[in-house]
Parts: sequence; structure tokens; C-alpha cells
Amino acid sequence: MEGELSQVIDGLRELRSAIETTRNTMNSLPVFARGFAVQDFEQSTGMGFNSWLNSLDSAVSRLAALESLRGEERRSLAEDLRKLTQYIERYARYLESLPDKARMAAAFLGEEAVRGALEAAKYAARVRELKSSIEELLPRISG
Repeated sequence: MEGELSQVIDGLRELRSAIETTRNTMNSLPVFARGFAVQDFEQSTGMGFNSWLNSLDSAVSRLAALESLRGEERRSLAEDLRKLTQYIERYARYLESLPDKARMAAAFLGEEAVRGALEAAKYAARVRELKSSIEELLPRISG
């Protein structure tokens, strides 16, 4: 389980970094586009940036201390991870939607943003791998 656990922790950290990069990218958008982009992210993924970052930080810290967690703490972690997998799936769908959205806004965002959106869509597969890894780990956490 240790290898799987460290793989999930690494994946969650990578996801956190990706979401933080998305937030920074959106903060650099022109004011008129930023509001639409942030709202789209929140509606598509189900959480705002701060909620994402807090949820991921909490999951990572509790998974890192998994051996010391007992009973209710483990069940609580498992439940939080189950919920997180639902948001991770929504995030993957959001990533897949980015190329079309970027093409529609290419005149405002530029070609670099369209290329970035295409790369983001490719990341969706890795996000789903993380989701699967978490789901495989869940029975051993709450068990």
C-alpha cells in the first residue's frame, strides 16, 4: 500500500500545482475575461480555487499521516476522498472543454492560450488516473 499511497500523494500535489497554475494564469487575464474564466472554472469543477487548494492540502496532509489515523479519522478521510474524486472527475471534464472555449475566445486570449488549452485537455487523462488510484486506495483507508 505504501507505493500506492505515495503515488496518490504525489498525484494530489501535482493536481494542486496545476490548479494553482490555472489560478495564476486566470489572474493574468484581462479584467473583462478574468471574471468569466473564474466563474466557468468554479461552475465546471464545483469548487473555487481556495476550496480546491484547501481540500487538496487537507487530503495530502492526512494521507501523509495515514498510519497514525484511527477509526473515525480514517473514515472521515475516506469520505472526503470519495467526495474529492467526484470533483476530480468534474475537473477532468473541465480540462477537456478548454480547447473549444479557448478557440471561441482566441481573438481575446491569443494563440498561446489556445495551445495551452490543448495541453490542458491532454492532462485530463492523468487526472482520471489519479481518480482511479484514489478509488483503489479507498477500501484500505476506511477498512
